[in-house]
Amino acid sequence: MTLGRRLDLWARRVDDGAVLRVAFYLMLAATIGVIGVDYYQRQQAERFLPQSPASRPILPAVPRFDPAVPNEQMQPQSEVTTDPELLAAPMTFDLLPDGVLFLRGTIQPDSGEKLLAELGQRAEYIKTIELDSPGGVVDAALMMGQLIRDGDFSTSVGAGHFCASSCPLVLAGGVTRSLDEKAVIGVHQIYAFAEEDVRSPAEAMSDAQSTTAAIGRYLDEMGIDPKLWFHALETPPSELYYLTADEMKEFGLIYAGEGGSAT
Repeated sequence: MTLGRRLDLWARRVDDGAVLRVAFYLMLAATIGVIGVDYYQRQQAERFLPQSPASRPILPAVPRFDPAVPNEQMQPQSEVTTDPELLAAPMTFDLLPDGVLFLRGTIQPDSGEKLLAELGQRAEYIKTIELDSPGGVVDAALMMGQLIRDGDFSTSVGAGHFCASSCPLVLAGGVTRSLDEKAVIGVHQIYAFAEEDVRSPAEAMSDAQSTTAAIGRYLDEMGIDPKLWFHALETPPSELYYLTADEMKEFGLIYAGEGGSAT
């Protein structure tokens, strides 16, 4: 008996219902496999897309007083004396004695425009922009830093004050830049985003790379070694890399001007 004949006889003996059941289970298994692959791909894509304002890496780095600091080189959170609620609030602008414009709080999308208005009204009274901010919107921070440089103002961070995330970009704008020994400066990964972010993972990645390039060019134009930002690129948004005084002097973030003594 030939092989073809044997297969024909076997097929005749198989119950039609059994064939249908086998086909059904094969289709079910294939469907489950497709759903599983689709779910995995969605999970992978969502790793790159911000899901809510509370999880986006653009958020300012309000200090958390946690002894388990990711950066073991120093643990400076205890030096920050500003109430975290003040840091989390929208940035305020206050003119203080001795020509100091004091900026405290989170950098908002309109903070650059607000600084422009303040300088337009009070520039003749201002010498130094003092910062106490956990950061915020990158584009606004870049605009603020450029306004400060264009106006030939100095920048500073006082004792117990905080300058993190995108805030160091504002600090970089000063023609001279000074820090109290008890000031806390930190950086981490940041990027720009739309409030209702519907970008694809590829678009989000492209925007992140463009933002990083813009920050590098900006730091170079401000006379600061762009290698400073390597620490930011290596640090997840949920953590902070705290810069030491030696690092900030090496990269030029601390700068007392020609012939000056950096502090």
